[in-house]
Amino acid sequence: MNKNAKRLLCLALCLMLVLSVLPVAALAADTLRVYCQAPANWTNCNAYWWGSADSNPSWPGNAMEQNEDGLWYIDIPADTPNIIFNNGKGTQSADLKVPTDDNLMYVYNTKTWAPCEKQDVEEPEVFDFYVAGQAALCGSDWNCADSANGMSDKDGDGIYTKLYTGVAAGTYEFKVTNGTWDSSWGKNGGQDNYQLVIESDNASLEIRFDSASCLIICVANGTEVGGGEDVEQPAAGYYVAGDFNGWNCCDSNYIMTGDENGIYYLDVVLTAGKHSLKVTDGTWANSWGGTGEGGNYDVELAEDGTAHIIFDSVNFIVNVEGVLPPPAPEKLVINSVHVVGTAGLVGVEWDPTANEMTGEDGIYTITFTGIYAGTYDFKFAANGAWDINWGTGAAVESGIIYEAWFKSTGNSTVTVHTDNATVTLVLDLFDMDEFTGEGAMCTVIVEEEEVPTEDTYYVAGSFNEWYPAAEDYKLSGKDGIYSITLTLTAGSYEFKVTKNGTWDESWGDNGNNVAFKLNADGKVTITFDANTQTVTVDGAAEPDPLPIESIHAVGQAGLVGTDWDPTANQMTGENGIYTITFTGVAAGTYEFKFAANGAWAINWASGDLMVSGETYDAWFNAMGNSKVEVAENDSTVTLTLDLTAMDAVTGNGAKCSVTVAAATVGGVTVSGKISSGRNTAGAITVELFAEGSDAAAYSVTTEDGNYSIVSVVAGTYTMKISKANHVTRSYTITVGGEDVAQDGEIRLLGDVNGNGRVEAGDVAKLFAYTKGGAALADDYAMECANANGGKLNIGDVSRIYAHVTGKNPLF
Repeated sequence: MNKNAKRLLCLALCLMLVLSVLPVAALAADTLRVYCQAPANWTNCNAYWWGSADSNPSWPGNAMEQNEDGLWYIDIPADTPNIIFNNGKGTQSADLKVPTDDNLMYVYNTKTWAPCEKQDVEEPEVFDFYVAGQAALCGSDWNCADSANGMSDKDGDGIYTKLYTGVAAGTYEFKVTNGTWDSSWGKNGGQDNYQLVIESDNASLEIRFDSASCLIICVANGTEVGGGEDVEQPAAGYYVAGDFNGWNCCDSNYIMTGDENGIYYLDVVLTAGKHSLKVTDGTWANSWGGTGEGGNYDVELAEDGTAHIIFDSVNFIVNVEGVLPPPAPEKLVINSVHVVGTAGLVGVEWDPTANEMTGEDGIYTITFTGIYAGTYDFKFAANGAWDINWGTGAAVESGIIYEAWFKSTGNSTVTVHTDNATVTLVLDLFDMDEFTGEGAMCTVIVEEEEVPTEDTYYVAGSFNEWYPAAEDYKLSGKDGIYSITLTLTAGSYEFKVTKNGTWDESWGDNGNNVAFKLNADGKVTITFDANTQTVTVDGAAEPDPLPIESIHAVGQAGLVGTDWDPTANQMTGENGIYTITFTGVAAGTYEFKFAANGAWAINWASGDLMVSGETYDAWFNAMGNSKVEVAENDSTVTLTLDLTAMDAVTGNGAKCSVTVAAATVGGVTVSGKISSGRNTAGAITVELFAEGSDAAAYSVTTEDGNYSIVSVVAGTYTMKISKANHVTRSYTITVGGEDVAQDGEIRLLGDVNGNGRVEAGDVAKLFAYTKGGAALADDYAMECANANGGKLNIGDVSRIYAHVTGKNPLF
């Protein structure tokens, strides 16, 4: 087995072990600003949206900001279809549709969208220099370009100042930046943070920055104060300070060597390009350079190399001689790799000679068993010493691949949630740069015993804005029987019981909401039997059923004849199923709804673009309309509303469908539905090849998968279905005297398991097959797995894996 195959085997095993989730890069999208006019007693307002490429990660969503008019606002992706506003305490709006017009303000009390003038976002003021430090001083935490911390040159003398008032006693750290972290100055004008001690509360602090010397002076309550630290005095001599060492005036790594004539020397390795430098006496009080900007000595190198810097301390002259070739880099020597860390994880406390890992082809592993619950720190060290080591400098999660930084200043941290866990650590040096140590990757796999948790149940309904986890609506009980008593005002209500505060599982009345009515103010007791998953309500009256006397099709005139008239187009009903047919309909896309009793009070719609022949949920009093696309002129369209399974009280449970029939052309028709899994976008081509012919006798394309080929002559045909990035599939059909119905299914190249996506599961399934595991579903599945062509082998596994990780996409 070659190195690439071995490395792929290790990674594939890790994937199958932990079912790790591969990250998907999010695409940037334009934004839309929406507003909420919330009740006055809301102290905060959140927006939870979904359906876009950048949906909220979890409930209750993102916090909104409030403007001077009291309106809450937030910017959301412009393609967002759905949103909920809530106060994070159990009170929320219903599921709302984001408007497509200028009605961008949701008025909570009236439950309507209203116009709101779009506001321009004020651009922050730009400064030459900023104070960046701890939030306790600056308001923002180490923000290098916060306009609130911009410094001003009031006298035009190059001294920039920033005044802070009401500063509390304490120790603070900060730097001065030019608006980026590329250039920043702290202690002694160098890269270390400036530390400052304020002795008394409510102090006035002025920070002054000399842009010429890059030195900082602090004045507290009118008195100059120091850095609150013991400043190490630089050794006597001369130093080189420049853009290559953060303009540190006393960097011991850049001290010069002198001779008896007062001539000092230093060789500095520089990259190709322009650089600036000065010579200092260890402070910025005395420095010498040249005629460049700020009195610096400027030097430009055509290629990487070593600059020979000379300083005449008698005449105070700086000179830089020719560029010397850079020293040759040395390869890192790695004879062994050890895991070093907390004793609770690795057994021996931070010992780089213990816990040697097993390595092959640059991939090192080690497993620890019987680990107790807790949080542990660790690193990887080479050769039983600390000279060469790697760490992530952050917390790591099981099964996720992380960059292992060479000589990281921070440790890796892993959390084990249950006792008796098994922890496997993996360090991948296969692609590491052998000179710099960069490019290493690491993984932690934590196997834990499942700990059973007790489920909790809540009621969510029209009485609490359908919030699934409101503590005031939590049921109590034991042995699977849970209940709650609510005090409500007279009226009609609907609700469901939710599990663990989410909508992942919920129960009502045969899948619908439970509905009840209170004839007067009073109490009701809701009981949930978790054993039978049934809900009962005590103390309430039966709600009134919906009065339904007639059903009408209401929509655009091009479809129904009369534009949005709920009194027209009464449908024919029998046993709860209502139908109506419109003939001579022109090609186009039409919107429609179903309304009861010649009015709008009771209505249904799917809210979707409906496909001919398919059945959809008809939502009661839906905000959106149903849509149908008619492909040809003079078509016949039949609309059907099925109320046989509808809840007579809530109106939920209705179904609807639409059938579109083109004008009769004559001859035999071959038609059907082509499925391409989750990949619904893009044209699908359907071709019929007569027996023994290489030329297509008939060909059509379809965007939604529905196709129809008319006037097909009798015979045996090979039907070929193709689509971009998919594997072409063939079927054999026989055409006689009757129309032929033939559906089909095609998959993306690399979609081995047929779930509509190319992902880690396909890698694992194909890998198992190549190693003698379970056979693939059929010949077409083998074609989808054949990413490289030829015989199926580990090369196809590698190719699909490269696509999944984004390193070498298949298409």
